[in-house]
Amino acid sequence: MTVPADKPKNEAQRLKNLQDLLVLDTPSEALFDEITKLASIICDTPIALISLIDENRQWFKANIGFEGTTETDRDMAFCSHTILKDQVFEVQNATLDDRFKNNPLVTQAPHINFYAGAPIAMPSGENIGAICVISQKPHALSDLQKSMLTGLANTISKALISRREAINETRNNANKLAAIVESSSDAILSKDLDSIVTSWNKGAEMIFGYSASEMIGESITCLFPEALLAEEQYLVHKIKNGEAIRHFETQRLTKSGALIDLSVNLSPIKNAIGELVGIAIIGRDITAKKQLEKSFFLQHERLRVTMQSIGDAVITTNTQCEIEYLNPVAESLTGWKLADAQGKPITEVFNIIDETNRERAIDPVYVCLSENKTVGLATHTLLISKDGTEYGIEDSAAPIRDEKQNILGAVLVFHDVTEQRKMASEMTYRATHDALTGLFNRREFEHKLDHSLITAHKNHCEHALMFIDLDQFKIINDTCGHTVGDKLLKSISHIMLTHLRNSDMLGRLGGDEFGILLENCSLEPALRIAENICKDIDNYRFTHHNQRFAISASIGLLIFNEKWKSIEHLMQSADTACYAAKESGRNRVHIFYDSDYSLESRKGSAYWASRITQALEENRFVLYHQLIIPLTKGMRVKSEILLRMLDEKGHLVSPGTFLPAAEKFHLISRIDKWVVNAVFTWLKQHQKQLAHIGSIAINLSGQSISDHTFHEYVLERIESLELDCTNICFEITETAAITNLSAANTFINSMQKQHIRFALDDFGSGVSSFGHLKSLPIDYLKIDGQFIKELVNNDIDRATVRCILEVAKVTGKLTIAEWVETEEVEALLQQMGVDYVQGFLRHKPAPLAHLLSKETVSAVIH
Repeated sequence: MTVPADKPKNEAQRLKNLQDLLVLDTPSEALFDEITKLASIICDTPIALISLIDENRQWFKANIGFEGTTETDRDMAFCSHTILKDQVFEVQNATLDDRFKNNPLVTQAPHINFYAGAPIAMPSGENIGAICVISQKPHALSDLQKSMLTGLANTISKALISRREAINETRNNANKLAAIVESSSDAILSKDLDSIVTSWNKGAEMIFGYSASEMIGESITCLFPEALLAEEQYLVHKIKNGEAIRHFETQRLTKSGALIDLSVNLSPIKNAIGELVGIAIIGRDITAKKQLEKSFFLQHERLRVTMQSIGDAVITTNTQCEIEYLNPVAESLTGWKLADAQGKPITEVFNIIDETNRERAIDPVYVCLSENKTVGLATHTLLISKDGTEYGIEDSAAPIRDEKQNILGAVLVFHDVTEQRKMASEMTYRATHDALTGLFNRREFEHKLDHSLITAHKNHCEHALMFIDLDQFKIINDTCGHTVGDKLLKSISHIMLTHLRNSDMLGRLGGDEFGILLENCSLEPALRIAENICKDIDNYRFTHHNQRFAISASIGLLIFNEKWKSIEHLMQSADTACYAAKESGRNRVHIFYDSDYSLESRKGSAYWASRITQALEENRFVLYHQLIIPLTKGMRVKSEILLRMLDEKGHLVSPGTFLPAAEKFHLISRIDKWVVNAVFTWLKQHQKQLAHIGSIAINLSGQSISDHTFHEYVLERIESLELDCTNICFEITETAAITNLSAANTFINSMQKQHIRFALDDFGSGVSSFGHLKSLPIDYLKIDGQFIKELVNNDIDRATVRCILEVAKVTGKLTIAEWVETEEVEALLQQMGVDYVQGFLRHKPAPLAHLLSKETVSAVIH
């Protein structure tokens, strides 16, 4: 049986913290899935999990490679051991570990062999779970991989805390809204489009006498007097047509049968995709008000309107727009006392401007009286108080009429929305600005860039775009911490801002990357600004605890006009120009031109890297081969494995197209593993059919030769397949072998113990070919094709080949000549004593399956 882990000393507090996160048994979330995928890629394992340790189980918040399982027993969980640690807990071979070798997770599916987990710690120190990586094979993480796994654990911790805070905030807001609805004295209810009541607040209970349980699920028409039943269809029709219904006065029945006067507002309820699914209703009982109107209509009309608006600021005027009344709220907001304001023009007391342009706003009272209708205030209206204080206000002016509809004056009703606007402005600011530097964030920067591209097309003008990347920022961040790094980013932001015009835009695009947009700016001034920014950042010295740090910036600059079609192309081109500046030595500006092939090639490499990764995941590689023909009787023919990739449409892609990108983006070892596994498996299946073949050569990259895990992978495949390796040969280039001489020797020695032979490819191309040859225990020398192609007509090439043959003879190695394309060259090579030839003269690359036909191979030889 497995050995369960001890419970942490802080188990009770740990479980409480875990419960407080509100995450257990919740659905999958993209952020945690992406973190788990990243862990799998970083650690090169097929399985990665985010495991949270509950009282009796481990539950998976994210799961890569172990799909279909959401939890396991805590006593079996490797992560139960991890939460006892302060750093990465690693089990390189569980079958040899007494704690786990009898664990069902090891002895049964998923057959865990390797495990590594980083604890997920709360700020108070409790480990609630782990992010772990798992493999069915023995494995070991590098220090860098462990560090990155720990970093991902810290990211998960912060994400869980942020997630909990967001949930709590949403709940609080919902509770506040529910409390407001429930505490309102107005009837607040909702119904579906079939008039069935779906919600019913306390105010509705007080006004109509029905409880929520009595009304929810019933038709709202039970409140309608018979004479007004058609009114329901009328109101629903207006809402469906997108018309607003405000202060609609009608009558309804209470539970006791009493008829009451009601003022209602109706609003549409829409679902997430904008479909109308119901109607919200706010009803106010105005029975008393109506009775008051009937009793004192002519004498107290102004009083009725004023009382109706109590709580808001109210100003009434006569038909000449002269003030007659201000309520206390209006006095407070305008700064005028009623006694001082009476008789004055409304525009003198009610001083309003447009918030956006600071110009005088249209007087709503004048419009109301002249057009005989209710008028709303313009959006973003500011009231300037007598003492200069500014208030954001909203609402409307309405005419006051007698019972014969003669206009007696106007009532202006408004309320203070200053705080609401501040909150809205703050939310808008946060949505468009970087929280640390106060600069525009990436989304807003791209929005502005898109607008600039539109103006470039419309006005045929040109703008400048810069991508800026800080060169030594990571050193300061790692040395002094993120808090100090944040201070540095603020300082650098200020330096850059000093070089920009008011119309220019500086944005933080992420991390230590910035973007600058200079509208209506040509190359010369843009380059001057970029170079000055480079210079000032380079001269800046950041000091922390008596340490002085230097930092510099690499800038990619491009000028764009109507020829550019999308901001994606702009951003990508500026970004690649920035990288070109880095690769050119940093602390410099690189200008992007349409003919900048170095940047286009970079783009191409990145493009192919993505396609290679996808091809590996979809197993879209195929094996070809080319025969190596002996020039001496009695020697068997050999063959070299060649790799091809199938594109998304099934067409073959030559290795020269994608292998440079694979080398550049460190994908070549993954490709080498694929080839080794595919060839080894094929050989195991067909070894008896290959007696006519002397050996099969597999090319390996320098990256694989230097990778200890690749060595282990090859040995594991040999052992797993129980493979006879006597007919296997690995080809390594001279450059790769010499660059990684120690690693090459280690690899060659370990493989030769398995009876695998080695060929040194492209021999003679390096400057130290002969000097290092004695240090490499290889079996074959493949003479570089550059010496073979013009062998018949070039004395130097012939001398070089003779020299190589002499060295091969002395060291006991066989020789293979590449690029043999004519019979004259082959005859001369045979005369000179070369052992094998390879090239299009005798054989062009063919599918690997052709190698199984002895007749096909014999036809090539003869």
